[in-house]
Amino acid sequence: MRVILREDIQKLGETGDIVTVKRGYARNYLIPNKLALEATEGNLKTFKDIARAQEARSEKEKGSAEILAQKLAAVRLVIPVEVSDEDQLYGSVTSQIIRDALAAEGIDIERRHIDLPSPIKELGSFDVPVRLHREVVPTISVVVERTTDEEAGSVDWEAAVDAEDAKEAAAAEAAGSEEPEGEVDEVETVEEDAAVEEEE
Repeated sequence: MRVILREDIQKLGETGDIVTVKRGYARNYLIPNKLALEATEGNLKTFKDIARAQEARSEKEKGSAEILAQKLAAVRLVIPVEVSDEDQLYGSVTSQIIRDALAAEGIDIERRHIDLPSPIKELGSFDVPVRLHREVVPTISVVVERTTDEEAGSVDWEAAVDAEDAKEAAAAEAAGSEEPEGEVDEVETVEEDAAVEEEE
């Protein structure tokens, strides 16, 4: 089935590309989630009209992404983890952990923008891409290192989060109000570098 992509989709195509995908993938995922339109004559015309209208907005978003990219370029995240005697990690460093570490630095990024193909399972320094915009993909330096006895608590990242949750729950209980528990066969380009937002 041929569809027009309304957003950039990694390993599939960019906004405006016409790609051929399996009918079930289009009907059950791409179209319901407004990530694509069926490539009919009417939709092609509609898409071109929307693309032209959104070009200026894309440029504005690119500008905002470039400003954020400058902040990210200066970021060096150090994530301490517990390891075995053979330096094997207990667990792994995921995109969610990286997102939380960025949030702790005052930088709010959606987890889906952190381009980590698979969790980090070893010590070392890693350059992790952050896809803020199709033309703006800065990298952040993520250093995964062994915890030391001198570090407070000497715990891994997840244990630190659990400890913080326990601390908040204890404070709430003391106050008398416990917190509730809370596959691409063909690609054609309709219009280059056009960004499309969902139709209301």
